[in-house]
Amino acid sequence: MTTERQDILEDFYAGNYKVLRVTIVKPDGSPKDLNNAEVTFALFDDKGKIYVVKSSVDIEQIDIIDEPNGVADIFLLPPDTLHLSGLYRYHVNVVDENGYEETVTSGKINIFASYARRLRRESFPAHLRGVLLGIMTHANSAYTIGID
Repeated sequence: MTTERQDILEDFYAGNYKVLRVTIVKPDGSPKDLNNAEVTFALFDDKGKIYVVKSSVDIEQIDIIDEPNGVADIFLLPPDTLHLSGLYRYHVNVVDENGYEETVTSGKINIFASYARRLRRESFPAHLRGVLLGIMTHANSAYTIGID
């Protein structure tokens, strides 16, 4: 079962460093063990054009930080969203150790244009970070996603 409408509609600006923390649970609410699993993330528009794809095969893209409790961090780096603005969609998929693949959460991300950017050769995570959203959950959801 996929948790739909896990929307990120506030405080997301193009070219900013963001960490999306995803907690994946089974339909009964218990944590999904991510041992030997692969987590993937895709950011795309309503026409299906894909802008960003991340995979836990590379821990610099997605880091499964707590396998037994189903917790992973998805890293959106400044170059990933630097030239994006508007409303996009995202999916998070998990392929477990048995090869079973499921879209575990999806939603919309609203990326605001950033006009106060400076030209830079490389980007670093900001030391001053606000909370994007707290834990987002629906009463009948099988999965939750928390955003830091």
